Amino acid sequence: MSLFNDSRNITIIQGSYIINHEGNISRETILSEKVITVKPRTIIIPEKLNLSDFVSVPINFSFNQLMAEFEVNSSSSYIVETSLPLPYGGIVVNNGKILGLNGLGQYIFTSNGKLTISINKVL
Repeated sequence: MSLFNDSRNITIIQGSYIINHEGNISRETILSEKVITVKPRTIIIPEKLNLSDFVSVPINFSFNQLMAEFEVNSSSSYIVETSLPLPYGGIVVNNGKILGLNGLGQYIFTSNGKLTISINKVL
């Protein structure tokens, strides 16, 4: 499920989706990868999910106290979710990207391999 706070162009893959924009619910079937424009407060939910495609694995990480930095060893293109209490707006990510926060306020990242998450020292 994706919730968007800003207007933006996004790429969605082939499949059937339920799209809710401010209470206006529609179903859309995408036949091939497509770029669509979404507005604020749009929710996109895949209509069918194969849960066996989603595998959750523990990921090794190390923490350097002097640098206030986490190093996460994961395969490229993994989605990494952290339960660590990281300060909102106070982190820097290398070799990956912040996707946003989940419903519990925990960060979600994509990884390009060895992901580094640093706590910004100037908060």
